Amino acid sequence: MLAVTANWEITDGSLAASRAAAATAWLGVIQRAAIRAGWSRAGRYQPVTEVCLVFAGDTFNWLATDIWAGRDRPWHGGRTGQNARMRAALAGLQASRLVVRTLRRWMGNGMPVPAAGLHGRPSARGMQTAALSVFMLAGDRDGWMSELGVVAARLGIHAGEEWSDGAFMVRHGHDLDPTCHGSAAIQRPTPGDRPPTLSESIMVELVVPFVIALRSDSRAWHAARPKLARLVNTPLLGLPAAVAGMLADVGLESGVGRVLHRLWQQAVGTWFTAARREMPIWGTEHDVLEGVAAWLDAGVMDSERVSLPMLVASLGTRSPLRRLATASVVLGHVASSAGQTGLGGAAMPELVVLRREGGLGWREHLGTPPVGAGIVAVGGMAGGNGFVDAA
Repeated sequence: MLAVTANWEITDGSLAASRAAAATAWLGVIQRAAIRAGWSRAGRYQPVTEVCLVFAGDTFNWLATDIWAGRDRPWHGGRTGQNARMRAALAGLQASRLVVRTLRRWMGNGMPVPAAGLHGRPSARGMQTAALSVFMLAGDRDGWMSELGVVAARLGIHAGEEWSDGAFMVRHGHDLDPTCHGSAAIQRPTPGDRPPTLSESIMVELVVPFVIALRSDSRAWHAARPKLARLVNTPLLGLPAAVAGMLADVGLESGVGRVLHRLWQQAVGTWFTAARREMPIWGTEHDVLEGVAAWLDAGVMDSERVSLPMLVASLGTRSPLRRLATASVVLGHVASSAGQTGLGGAAMPELVVLRREGGLGWREHLGTPPVGAGIVAVGGMAGGNGFVDAA
């Protein structure tokens, strides 16, 4: 069984509630998927013997941490930069220790699944295990996954940038997103500094200072804190709507609302100054910084009516990925062209089962699925293996 998931966005909890508790429940969904994979088209159950689980990037959000509240930045080179990145990574792993512990137990002892009982049904009493291998790929929020090296190896996890078995190629695909343009440099650090991507710059130089400023005001912090988990995991193009939602909840004209708005405006201004000093890179030909700053400022007052400036809108246009003749492409980010499977853009992480002996795979949300959703066949993969959207 080959299964791919992405975008768990587990933080260290220093700025917003971590998703680690929810992620523990998501592992239960993956275990149930392994049981479901044992069913054949003929309606008989034969337990899977092997599970290959690929985390296709952004398993963690190592940018949303107060480690970046000082002078350290994830794009800085040298020993100091590397040490800061490792602190952020280890803090994220520590916050998700229950998830890591479960994965390690399954990798060591096998993932428990029901044995086959009488009449081709799962046994109500007998259990057996499926061998589990885990691969974690770098995304735009955990881009230095490859730097974990010995740490990942000690956990039994294979860390890298891309996974392929010839039939399927899995990667995060954030390098196709203009806001993350140049992110390949994250996985190939040089002794010196590198420029941040626009996405990194926005998160580290705007969102992090904004949340820290909120933390210094007790009323604003109390009002905004329940929304911060969403905010720190929101990509650039969704930020004004996320902040607008916070303002609407507390009331635009309330005292807390005015504080929130003022702190956001200050954070946007501070980011713009920092971005001019340490220029980020993006995947369009024009200078978008001024347009992005103006839009981030104005959009929070009425995110539905303030239209996306043309230059900012161009940041949402993803580059196509050359399709490989021998492999079907699965991206943890939003798909960049037709014929790809993209796991980004959903309100919650998703799981796609791509290969199993019993027949078609499927796709499902790891959280509570939308009401009224059904099972829909959504296409074919290499070798004629289609998959079913179970969401």
